[in-house]
Amino acid sequence: MNELILLIILYMSIVMHELGHLLAFVIFKVKVRSYDIGVGKTILHFFIREAEFNFKLIPVGGSVIPFEEEYEGLELYKKIIISLSGVFVNLIISILALVVFAKGDLNIVASIIGDSILLVRNYLSYDNLSFYNTSFTLLLTEEMDSVKSVILNEVIIINFVLFIINLIPIPPLDGSKVITEPLTLFFSTIGIKKKAIYMIINVLSFLGVIVMFIPKISNIIIIFIRDHLKTTVFLQVLIVTLIFVLIYEIKTYKE
Repeated sequence: MNELILLIILYMSIVMHELGHLLAFVIFKVKVRSYDIGVGKTILHFFIREAEFNFKLIPVGGSVIPFEEEYEGLELYKKIIISLSGVFVNLIISILALVVFAKGDLNIVASIIGDSILLVRNYLSYDNLSFYNTSFTLLLTEEMDSVKSVILNEVIIINFVLFIINLIPIPPLDGSKVITEPLTLFFSTIGIKKKAIYMIINVLSFLGVIVMFIPKISNIIIIFIRDHLKTTVFLQVLIVTLIFVLIYEIKTYKE
């Protein structure tokens, strides 16, 4: 039952993420060619004006594809806002669900947010968490007292995970565009061809991933082995979502 709830919440969280991008395109008056959610068998397909909407069975990734000529004509700051609009929606959903989960206790909300930031910054290490034995463990326990608690717990975690994953500067995740859009503008200005720009950005992104993650991989594995009983929900969602989203996004990027 919990697994089904998790899948439904994951699907809806991806839908909301992509709606954030869609809304940003609408605000900046850029026409959208397609809005896609998931992979596998199509369960819903329709058109709204020029835009094609596809909802597929398996909740793995999503995309909103604009008409390129309209998107390329946007100012840089608008492109960055569009790129980050999806993660902003996930963050807002996570915080709102957290407020409800904590029954309006803003002290608990503040402590969990603070410890979540520390958790990510320290690559899942609990050593510096000030509230690890109190408020933060509310999000990691599987012993929920009601279906409502389970739903809120997973809404918070899944949207927070989507927020973090999509900020990773790996093409074509959202976070990469904060770097690649300014680089593309710079290289275009100095006369480098588009194909060469993509190659340069891919190389820089690959090197960036190595610098960011390789030194910490062993530490993450050790922490998982040490604390997996206490972090089962968080790490399972993080790892599984990251793997599937990266596979989907890389496939989409190549296409």
